[in-house]
Parts: sequence; C-alpha cells; structure tokens
Amino acid sequence: MTDTLPTDVSQVPEDPTVVVVATVTPKEGRLAQVLGIIAGNVPTVHAEPGCLTYAVNAFEKPERIVFTERWASREALEAHGASEHMARTGAALADLVEGDSQVLVGSSVPMGTPSQGVF
Repeated sequence: MTDTLPTDVSQVPEDPTVVVVATVTPKEGRLAQVLGIIAGNVPTVHAEPGCLTYAVNAFEKPERIVFTERWASREALEAHGASEHMARTGAALADLVEGDSQVLVGSSVPMGTPSQGVF
C-alpha cells in the first residue's frame, strides 16, 4: 500500500462529497457582530443530515468570512440551502453585509498524502 494518492487524476476514484467555499463581506466594523449571528446558527448546521464539515474562517484585512464546507451529497447541500434556519440567518445578516455572498460548489480532487490531500 502506498502512502500517497495517485498523481494521475484519471485514476482518482470519484468522490460524491460536495465541497463548498462561500464568502461573505461584512460592512466595515461589523465583523464581530456578523460572526456572532453565524455562531448561533452553526450548531443547527452541524446537526443537519449530510453535513460533514461546516467551518467558519475570519479574515481581518480585508474583512471577510469564508465558509469551508463538505456535504455528503448535493441533496444534503440543497436541503441546507433551503432550510428555515439558513433563511433566518440570511435575514439577520442582510443589513450587516455588503453585496451578495460568493459561493463556489465543487468536489475534492485527492492529491498527495491521504491525510493532507483530501478535504
């Protein structure tokens, strides 16, 4: 058994896991307030069926919040997006953030070592 993943991506097994990277831009001076609202929602998200990872990352210059997520399936992600608690959180954040959130949805491409090359 090898301790590295295949370097030829055609040999990488298909992974049904859905990876999401989403970015929210708080209005100036609102980072802590936005994080507080998000913190209240995280336990509910973590309890959702199919939620494998839902991590919140904060950046100060420029102020950004970046969500890194893993979902067991597209159906689980769609249910998350349509959930009542996400609608409530979005409404609570509406006046505290600038512009639309940016959301990228894709899949992990395993490379390197299994412990470091897969999200």
